[in-house]
Amino acid sequence: MKLKFFLLFLITLFLSNFALSGKYDKVEKRYLKKVKNLDKKYQDFYRMVYWISTKKERKTFLKLKNNSERDSFIKDFWKCRDLNPKTPENEYKKAYELNFLYVQKYFSIKGVRPGWLTDRGRIFLILGKPASVSRNPLPSVHYPTEVWTYYGNPSLGLPPKFVLYFIDKSGSGLYKLYSPSRNRNRGSSSSMFSPTPMGDDNSSFAASNNTNGYLINDSQSASFSNMLNGTETLYQAIFSLPKKLFKPKYLEKYRH
Repeated sequence: MKLKFFLLFLITLFLSNFALSGKYDKVEKRYLKKVKNLDKKYQDFYRMVYWISTKKERKTFLKLKNNSERDSFIKDFWKCRDLNPKTPENEYKKAYELNFLYVQKYFSIKGVRPGWLTDRGRIFLILGKPASVSRNPLPSVHYPTEVWTYYGNPSLGLPPKFVLYFIDKSGSGLYKLYSPSRNRNRGSSSSMFSPTPMGDDNSSFAASNNTNGYLINDSQSASFSNMLNGTETLYQAIFSLPKKLFKPKYLEKYRH
């Protein structure tokens, strides 16, 4: 009888992993569907810059007619984001590429989701490395939790200091960005996530270059406050950063 249940368990586990693998393929394929017929080089570019590009940039890239135009576009894309054009190296591009490799290595969940399509990956690619990370700092929360602290630039619509909560309710390692509106109908209360002062002793990320800290201004006064009541507004500010930070005037040359 025990052997029967054990075999049943193994079959269930296999089918579950098979289903997750299919889901993984579908998730990434859905994002890359529009570039599936392009050379791998351009698929990789589209994947890597998806979260830091504007919709207008992606739309223009998809309309390009040949590889020569695509190569030119890629060059202009990074040039537009060069924080210090006077130097021979594009520091932003170099740091971002390292961050992308980091995200793919540490946030990918095998059979579930590649790192760049996870909530943690998306935030990391847009904001860079957090100032600090604490894992499971809230005893009242019975799920694996990560709290990321950032220093923000108010001129970009960000608070001087804010925290982001990621929760792994599935136990698969897929942490999702906490959203009060998403959890409201499930009986969750935002009060359970009232932040408490936290140090850096709990845990931290492995070494990784930040995107030159362009969103961090250490000279600003940073007061710790509960941002959960305004999380949706905060998320909008974060996800609109690519549009605020860079003005892709180069797109004019690609109008046909």
